Amino acid sequence: MALTDDELDALLVAIWHVTGNDYSEARAGERAVLTVEVSNEPGADDENHVVVSVTNRGTSPAYKVVAHLKSKVKRLEGIKLSFGRIDRAETKRKTKTLGMAGETDEPNPTVVVEVTSSNAPPASASNTIRLKS
Repeated sequence: MALTDDELDALLVAIWHVTGNDYSEARAGERAVLTVEVSNEPGADDENHVVVSVTNRGTSPAYKVVAHLKSKVKRLEGIKLSFGRIDRAETKRKTKTLGMAGETDEPNPTVVVEVTSSNAPPASASNTIRLKS
C-alpha cells in the first residue's frame, strides 16, 4: 500500500510534532550550506556528554539533517543524531550522554562528525574530547 502525497505530508507533520524534528522535503532549487562543531561539556551528573552543533549558513532551509559520529571508542562509534530541518542562519545543538568512561576507553579520543542533508553538501568536523572516568 502506497501513501498519497497528502498522507505522507500529514505523517511527516505528525512525526515533527512528536519528535520536534521536521522531516519535510526541500523544494526544487533550495540549497543549504552546513557547518558543524563537536565538543564535550561536563555535566552536573558526572557523566560524559558529546555535543554536536550544526549551523545552516545557506540561503535556504536544510532538510533531513543527520550527524554520524565516528571514533575508536566504541561508545561513540555509530551514534546518529537527527536534527531534521535547520532554517537559514539557525544553529541546532544535540547532546548525547555517554556515561562514565570504561577502563579500556581512551581518555582523550578523537571524534569525527559527518553531517548529511537532502539539500546540502556533506560537512564534517573533528575534535579531541576528554572523557571523565
